Amino acid sequence: MGLFFNYKKYAEALPIVLPNIDPDDYRRLSKNQILGAIKLYLINNMKIVHDCAEIVNKTENIETFLNRYDLLLKVLYNITIVAKCPVNYLSGDLQKDYDRIIERRSATEKSALDRYINKEKASVESLATEKRKAQKLSQLYEKLTMLAPNFTLENQEYIKSMASEISEAVISAILKSFDLDTWFYSTFDKDEIEIILETCPYFTNEITAFNFNSSALLLAYCIQCFTSEPNYSICRKFANKIDDILNIKKPKAESLHFIYMFLISFFYKYREQDDCLDKAIEYCNKQIAIAKRAKKALGDVEHPGYKQLAIIEKKIKNWSRVIELCNQAKQEGWAGDWDKRIAEAEKSLAKKIDA
Repeated sequence: MGLFFNYKKYAEALPIVLPNIDPDDYRRLSKNQILGAIKLYLINNMKIVHDCAEIVNKTENIETFLNRYDLLLKVLYNITIVAKCPVNYLSGDLQKDYDRIIERRSATEKSALDRYINKEKASVESLATEKRKAQKLSQLYEKLTMLAPNFTLENQEYIKSMASEISEAVISAILKSFDLDTWFYSTFDKDEIEIILETCPYFTNEITAFNFNSSALLLAYCIQCFTSEPNYSICRKFANKIDDILNIKKPKAESLHFIYMFLISFFYKYREQDDCLDKAIEYCNKQIAIAKRAKKALGDVEHPGYKQLAIIEKKIKNWSRVIELCNQAKQEGWAGDWDKRIAEAEKSLAKKIDA
């Protein structure tokens, strides 16, 4: 029994060494039991410290680093408390060792981050396609962003700078996968690129970008991103590139339908500038030309080409053309208020004839 043993000299260490024993029962323990428990604790936990230190300094897995580094600090801190007891099992100044690890925390974290990032970058370079590279880089970006709060403020800034670099690599990989990289960086200046990346998500998110089956469709969707923040010069460059792409190869009719839809919307919005009204009419006619093929894939939806061209013809009082367009759209089964437009045009045409 520990009846005549002054266990209180070990009061700070015992809750750590014997966490499952009620403090009221310490006095029941003998000196040998207490000292034996302390010795066993120190032996086992110093082994944990050495194992953790080796992993922390070598691992390329960032989650493993964080888990083992936290464990290292926790265990070593507890050992410094236990080692204050009047025992002679350990040599050296453990408190200084602990303080040194804390002081070097930022450098230790940065080394681990560099090992992890370099390993992931090497993995990216080994991939065969730009699509897979973009996906892998995006995963790296997301993981770094998610784990950043676990690091020191200094390394949070480092992660921020690395994440920015990785984000640029994602953009580059997406552009390359659609064969748009040379055009993009030679067409837009730095300020325009900044506006595009802030406004349009399709060059920065590989999940969204790779939903598109053609570069022309991707660019057409980019144009519609500027509806609430118009920028004619940027959108016109997108539209010109779409023209170039479609002159070489056209996607399926349903994709063309949406490409033409966004081009019609853009050019009609800026109809007072340059040749935009003529371009709007051109794309209305192009969308109408593929209407029957697109209808099979799209079903019961509206047809912007028929509708917009009918509006344009109405503005110049070309009533017979309005009637022709609306009848054609109705016969093909496109949704819309065609009967109302036909009735209005017929009424206006009758007045014109009577006059």
